[in-house]
Amino acid sequence: MFLQRDYLHWIEALSLLRKMSDGVFWMLNLEQLVTERRASPSLIDRTRDAYRFIQHHKATIEESPLQAYSSALVFSPVQSITRNQFEHEGPSWIETKPILEDDWNSCLLTLDGHEGSVLALSWISNDRIASASQDGTSKIWDISTSRCLSTLEGDGTPISSVGRLRNAELGFSLSDGRIWTWRATESNSTQTHSEHVLSSHGDILSFKDTVESFVAASWSSKGTLAFVDENETIWIRHFMHLARDQPLFSLNGHHRGVVTLAWSHDGRLASGANDGTIKIWDAVDGECKLSPSGHSEGIYSLAWSQDGQRLASASKESIIKIWNTQNGRCMAWIQGQSQLIRSLSWSPDGRLAGADGDTIRIWDSATGKCRSRLEGHTHQVWSVTWSEDGSKLASASRDKTIKIWDTAADQKQSHPWATVRESNPLPVIWNAFPVGDVHTLTENVSDVRSLAWSKDTEKLALIDGHNTIAIWNTITGELEKTLTGGGDDIESIVWSEDGTKLASTSGNRKVEIWDISSETRLGATLEDNSSENQIAWSGKFAEPETPSFVPNGSTRLKTYGIDSYGTWITSQGKRQLKLPPGYNIECLTILPERIGIGCGSGRVLTFAVSEDSSM
Repeated sequence: MFLQRDYLHWIEALSLLRKMSDGVFWMLNLEQLVTERRASPSLIDRTRDAYRFIQHHKATIEESPLQAYSSALVFSPVQSITRNQFEHEGPSWIETKPILEDDWNSCLLTLDGHEGSVLALSWISNDRIASASQDGTSKIWDISTSRCLSTLEGDGTPISSVGRLRNAELGFSLSDGRIWTWRATESNSTQTHSEHVLSSHGDILSFKDTVESFVAASWSSKGTLAFVDENETIWIRHFMHLARDQPLFSLNGHHRGVVTLAWSHDGRLASGANDGTIKIWDAVDGECKLSPSGHSEGIYSLAWSQDGQRLASASKESIIKIWNTQNGRCMAWIQGQSQLIRSLSWSPDGRLAGADGDTIRIWDSATGKCRSRLEGHTHQVWSVTWSEDGSKLASASRDKTIKIWDTAADQKQSHPWATVRESNPLPVIWNAFPVGDVHTLTENVSDVRSLAWSKDTEKLALIDGHNTIAIWNTITGELEKTLTGGGDDIESIVWSEDGTKLASTSGNRKVEIWDISSETRLGATLEDNSSENQIAWSGKFAEPETPSFVPNGSTRLKTYGIDSYGTWITSQGKRQLKLPPGYNIECLTILPERIGIGCGSGRVLTFAVSEDSSM
């Protein structure tokens, strides 16, 4: 009865009591308990879905408790038991919800708390992970509850690497050449061991090294730091028990800049350079043992297999090569996509994960075939790393988030909210009509900047990053017309009342009229000197629009909109629906019964809504 009747009420109460993390932990325990006791399949499925529901929507409900009945239901999978159980509790003003994927995807949770790009990750245990960010902080997270346990705060200097050392210590390198080691404790006290004053939970050792900045850095599991200075020299230094040692020695041999380093579990060091060369070093005597050759472009990432028998390297041409570390021979190669692969990581069972733009790919290293594609980040992924048992993969991104992925069951595609994209972001139209069809815009469309519905809602016009206006049929999903702009960036568009023309504004405040049937600009243009780059049709002409009015010639106030942060759908200025992470709004178009949202990731969502917005 609890899960069937009172579950959302309980989640709301947890949010009000600031106990959401505890709730996630309790639901995890409940799910594990019914599984271990071999309860009925229906009960196991019900508790598992309830756990994924609270885990996935934790951040949204923490911010706004009542979104348990709105955003959490709207943005849960179509077959979510919790969503369907409480369908009657959902927002009545949304007549047709976007159709999402059928079931929960592999993204277990998203950790959001850094103010800058997350640059590096290091697993502390199978349920705890440390992150390093461009905002100058490091955080330790409990992934079972999505809770941030500790935060190391510096002076704002970006932290470029993090590694787990012995005795529960963490090592960091900063972009300005400083090095920290930190032992996190349960207390709130801070002990500083140098002139650098920091605020944190734990003991910190911080000092300036002999370099002005780090080009690349990598920590070994034995407490050794390898780093490249601005003079392209590789240095090795030991850090043990919060004690400072002098650099052991430098490694020289590359002829062009070293950009990436990687340690094996047995203490060997691999380095990759801009000239496409790779070197494997003995970190004890500094001797270069192997120099595998075969890349024609610079090396951007390296990763050792768990047994140290293989080394994976990714180059600028998006080719991954797997090397035998005993003889230096290339064992296999994998062709990536058009993006640079910024990070590689081996699982214990030999799967290879790579950060390919904003997508993560998992390859079978034996066959070179892509086994999974994980999508959900909205910007470049900087780091990927497997948990010790290989059951989870963590990713860090420029979008300021960390995602934890369940990789126990490989899926060909695993992507939050069912947005299927390759290297070029392709908008997806979720048809808001009762039939609920889904259309993917399969042409080369990127960086959606503005949207506009035709009056009959059968056409959707959008401005993309190529400075063109694309007109799509929302019933068939086909591209019908393409209008090519001039040298000025097109910023907004609006349909005429009869749907035969479009008006557009550009950066120089010029208003241009387009004839849809002939796909040409009409001869007359109007100069718009107003401060707002918005237009509306009035009779036969296009003229500047007061932004708070519907762009169809009428003077009725818009009912729906978005808040100033672009994260809420509003009604008459009041917040109604929180958009989850990954739905950052780039542009918006509104009709009395339709809302169209263009997201930074390339998604296009449409909602069918009630014209009467009274709640």
